Amino acid sequence: MIKNGKKDYRTGAVFIFLICFFLCLAVSSFYGSICAVYRAVRASKWQKTPCYIQSCNLQEYKAKHGIRYRIKMSYRYEFKGKEYTSDSYSLIDETDPSITPEERHDFIRQYYGKGKKNFCYVNPKNPEEAVITKKIGVFFIIGTCLCGLFSTGITCLCIIIFLY
Repeated sequence: MIKNGKKDYRTGAVFIFLICFFLCLAVSSFYGSICAVYRAVRASKWQKTPCYIQSCNLQEYKAKHGIRYRIKMSYRYEFKGKEYTSDSYSLIDETDPSITPEERHDFIRQYYGKGKKNFCYVNPKNPEEAVITKKIGVFFIIGTCLCGLFSTGITCLCIIIFLY
């Protein structure tokens, strides 16, 4: 930037910092959504296997926009004659803010009560890796993509302002 016929390097440094910051945010957002989709595609080849729920409850934690709940569980399964245990519910750790704690408790009691038989999906290449559901939430994909698009837009805006 030019001020009184001289370049102001501090302003230029701020814009370079903003460009780098928002570019990194954009890359990490897109990377997060791409990794999640990749894990889902990879998990589509996992084998459906009977499992037995050992424990399941709702864990409360504080998030930026209030209290959220996630399913914490443990289950055992047999794969190719060997017994394993896992505590992974899904491919990514996410919560749906639109579901109330009461709805989640009802869901847990109905499907994941202690001792209930269910199905999990086991990675045949690494049988210690298993999940109850292979689905990735729409909230996660849309959120990370929107964050990436927003960051890309801000980066482009900073570059345009910096150059002109």
